[in-house]
Amino acid sequence: MCRVDLMSSSFLSSFKSDLFESPDNFALVRLQLTKSLYYKLLTLIITDEEKKQKLSTNKQLSIQLMLEHDYFHKSLFALSAEMVLFSYSSHSRVFPWILSVIDIHCYHFYKVIEVIINSGAVLPSGYCEAFEQN
Repeated sequence: MCRVDLMSSSFLSSFKSDLFESPDNFALVRLQLTKSLYYKLLTLIITDEEKKQKLSTNKQLSIQLMLEHDYFHKSLFALSAEMVLFSYSSHSRVFPWILSVIDIHCYHFYKVIEVIINSGAVLPSGYCEAFEQN
């Protein structure tokens, strides 16, 4: 099973077990949006890192090193899920719920936010403030 499938399974099982009244398709829709956003952000990061390497005289393997780490993918998936849940005002799933579901430390999660912002992505309005409250 690939990383995304494992994280998807964790997300679905936890989402369904925590919310008995929601239909299965509710969780599946949130998961599909999360996966779409994960791949979109991953593409954005890789493209940005490739541009930086072309401009740099010091050719580093930063992209390869970053992509090899499981915590990077877990953090990016968690960030994607958190953005989807935040966008749909999910009051039953507030940060740091996703960190325990995906089993990552908040340090790695915040480092991925930094990478996303540096790559030029725009986070939803009020998103960072929601982390500060929790």
